[in-house]
Amino acid sequence: MGKANKEVADEAKIAAQREAERRKAIADFNMQNMGKFWIDPDKVPTDEDINNAKEEFEKRTKALQEKHDYVLADKANALRVAKFIKNFNDTQHWKKDMWKGVCNFSAMMNDFIEAFDENNPVDLVLDYMPMQYIFLVFENYSGEGLKDAQKMFDMWDEFVPIYDKLHELVDWYNNEVKACEELREKWAMLEQGYYLQILDPSGEEQTQQEDNGTIVPGDLTAEKEEEA
Repeated sequence: MGKANKEVADEAKIAAQREAERRKAIADFNMQNMGKFWIDPDKVPTDEDINNAKEEFEKRTKALQEKHDYVLADKANALRVAKFIKNFNDTQHWKKDMWKGVCNFSAMMNDFIEAFDENNPVDLVLDYMPMQYIFLVFENYSGEGLKDAQKMFDMWDEFVPIYDKLHELVDWYNNEVKACEELREKWAMLEQGYYLQILDPSGEEQTQQEDNGTIVPGDLTAEKEEEA
């Protein structure tokens, strides 16, 4: 075998070895990320694939960062819910630096209540930080003795639907953060030459992104008149 032919054979052997290693790394990745990500070993991302992934990541991240309208209650229930969560906030058992949040949230709800016009009602809309704050207050409610337990019993029917709505909003936000992280990883992997696909929980490739614009919540609790 001539020197040139040997060099060609050696290069082919090295290339085959690298390809085998690449496919093994992909197989290991796919096994470790089963149901979440999948790399197609037979595809190489194009510049268009990479640019599209970058655009998708940036668009969804920007939308989340610019979202400031977490609707806790519609206009029919807004005043009642605002009064309830203000009272719950104002009478909670706070610890350490939480006093700052108690004061700020109370002032915010007081402004909403005082400005509320029953002839021209509006939704109760929170930005992310106040929404996260009052969710944590509801999540970590506490009391002392029978007296506080009785108070919680009396307000339980109104507390639960509001807590459920807060949980829904926080879950939506957390899922969006997770989706943005997955899109960032997809973009990074495509740039490295791996044709990564994001899978939904059923194991199918995600081919469509749901438009999660302004959240439109369902009714919270029925009006007190309807309960009577």
